[in-house]
Amino acid sequence: MIHLAKSAVLKLWLLLLLLIVISAFLLTTGRLLTPLVAGYRSDVERLLSTALAQPVEIGRLSARWRGLGPELVLQDVSVLAPESGREALRIGRAAIQVALFDSLRSLTVKPRLITLSGLQLLIRRHRDGAVSIGGLEGLGGDRDDAGVGRLFGLPGRVRLTDSDIYWENRLIGAPPVRFPHVEALFLNDGERHRLEATFTTPGGGSARAIGELAGDLGRTGSWSGRFYLNGRNLALADLLNQRLPEAYQIRSGLLDLELWGRWDRTRFSELEGGIALTGLELERVRETEGAELESLSLEHLDGDFRWRRRPDGWLLQADSIDVTRGGSRWPTGRMALRARNGEPGGSRYDGGIDFLRLDDVAAIAAMLPLPER
Repeated sequence: MIHLAKSAVLKLWLLLLLLIVISAFLLTTGRLLTPLVAGYRSDVERLLSTALAQPVEIGRLSARWRGLGPELVLQDVSVLAPESGREALRIGRAAIQVALFDSLRSLTVKPRLITLSGLQLLIRRHRDGAVSIGGLEGLGGDRDDAGVGRLFGLPGRVRLTDSDIYWENRLIGAPPVRFPHVEALFLNDGERHRLEATFTTPGGGSARAIGELAGDLGRTGSWSGRFYLNGRNLALADLLNQRLPEAYQIRSGLLDLELWGRWDRTRFSELEGGIALTGLELERVRETEGAELESLSLEHLDGDFRWRRRPDGWLLQADSIDVTRGGSRWPTGRMALRARNGEPGGSRYDGGIDFLRLDDVAAIAAMLPLPER
């Protein structure tokens, strides 16, 4: 029995020694071969073109050893539109960390992490609810950038660093919003995707977002998901002025928020969280002779809320509402508003609130458009 045990231990040590020798050989050989990678630029272009299903051109290619595997470094990368051949997306630098042993086992290149730097990326939600991703060249177009949405189709993990992302929502017809200095991580597993990002907002605010999506993002009604958003010191003037009717202008106002939301088959279905608004100054120019100016000031507003889509409309509920205006603070209270669509004569709204001051109601009413005669 002792002899058998010693024999088994000896075999295990020999196997471990063999694995160490093989690993050392592979690592040493890999380090020696990495300088030769530059000569395989066309092969890497074909590999990426197949993965993205559209042409890819690489300006420069190099490699280095990182940890237990090689890292390919691509510079001045152009992703071309399949039909027109024009540049749809430009990447300043892309680093691909290769999972060495997984690649050897499958005899194909298996990336462990793809890091993209210096991107200017446009994420667009179309009028039909579909989502596409592309370069800024697609700002004036409609669906030319849809093919580049395969960023979510890349295997494993994709990291974005020092990049600018533009968000365009064509459902509301608003111009794109630029979010600079984005740091993000995409985790892809088939049709399941996760996004974690931190970024700055126009006006000097900051935000953190986490999203989980499932389904085909390029097809209307075929994806669902949920998200979390935390924002601090969001400047309302910089974020909203181009999205308000022309007669309205925000002069100042900072917003803190924490939100949780859901999409169901590309439709926004639920939103809840808390907000804190300080120093709001809103102006409206009346469309009458003399251009009379109305203004609304609000020192502070905060509270928690929940909005839910209903089969016949939607329901908004809020509590812990704290309002200060004109140096006077409201009692903390609650409110609710229900919208029903398809009612005779149009939509119907029912609501209630614990407390209202007539002076504040008059100030808000003065900001509303005059009814047409």
